[in-house]
This record gives sequence, structure tokens and C-alpha cells, in this order.
Amino acid sequence: MLITIAGTKGGSGKTTTAVCLAQEAAARGIDVLLLDLDPQGTATDWAPDLSKHLAGIRTGAEIRQVGAGHEVCIIDTPPGAAPQAAAAIEAADLVVAVTGLGPGDMKGLQHLLRMVDPDLIVPTRRDGRRAIHKHALHALSSRWSHLVTEPVPMSAVVERAQADQAALPPLSPPANAYRAIFDQLMAVRASNG
Repeated sequence: MLITIAGTKGGSGKTTTAVCLAQEAAARGIDVLLLDLDPQGTATDWAPDLSKHLAGIRTGAEIRQVGAGHEVCIIDTPPGAAPQAAAAIEAADLVVAVTGLGPGDMKGLQHLLRMVDPDLIVPTRRDGRRAIHKHALHALSSRWSHLVTEPVPMSAVVERAQADQAALPPLSPPANAYRAIFDQLMAVRASNG
């Protein structure tokens, strides 16, 4: 199964989501490949043991070929409407839209939703003290309640895990959120047959 992590805005949490979901799959004993299509290669730097960096890939067929042989292939896409992002969406069995909760993030999500019907929407970098984040979460839940996952809280543990090339601390709030998101993703997978 190919799961594409998509978003049109950089800094929305796509790579964090891709890496954390791949790490959760691996922790559960699932044969997973994290396919890093972003030219920056951040996912590969963060989780080199799970990743393959292929920034030059251009078609959905190429992506499917690379992902073949793995139970789950999670695809980290570059921001914007790059050809790699379009190919990853084309190849996907499931698409996860990732968005921060600021005004620019919400505008980027609207742009993405004009291109694809996602299977899940993951709100990231939530700061519970910010009224604008509460408003954005309410707006998302009101419009797409069946697609919106638990929000991933903003936390310094994410930056530390990336710097250390490590998984999130298992009891940290972001790890708990990604565990719940992975469960929701597997439920969507099961309901799609």
C-alpha cells in the first residue's frame, strides 16, 4: 500500500508526519519503506534506516515500482505542485493531507484540496494557547469532521528527534498523536478493502 503525505506549503509538517508514521509502522513490525521525494532529503537524513531518497522520480509508475515488495510505502513529497508531488498523489492508495493551523497553512490546504480528495487531514504544530489555531481546528472539523485526525501538538521533542535521527519519545504528546493517526490510517485502509 502506498500512502502519500501531501501539502502545498513548506513547513507544514509533511516530513515529520511521513517519518513518524513510518517509524510507527516499523515499531509495529510492518515492512515499511519511507520514500523521500523532497530534493532536500530531510526524511532520509532523519530516518536513514527506513528511507530511500529519490528526488528525481517523475511518474506514478516509477514510484509504484520502487515501493513494490514492501507492505507499506510512505511517500514524503516536496512542497508545492512539483512533478514529484503530482506523481506521488497519482500513485497513492491513500493520500494524507498535512497542514499547519496558521492562515497561510489553511490557504495551502485549500489549494491542495482543489487537486486531490484526501483520505485524512492531519493538522500539525497545534499551539493550544493560540486562538487562531483553535479557530482553524474548529473550521476544519466543521467542514471535514470525518477526515480530520487528532491534531499534532507543537513540541521541541520533534526537533530533538530529527536532530538525533531518532524516533519521538514514546510517551510524548506528538508520539501519542502520531500513534492515534496511524491507527486511524489503518482503519481507513481496512475500510477501503
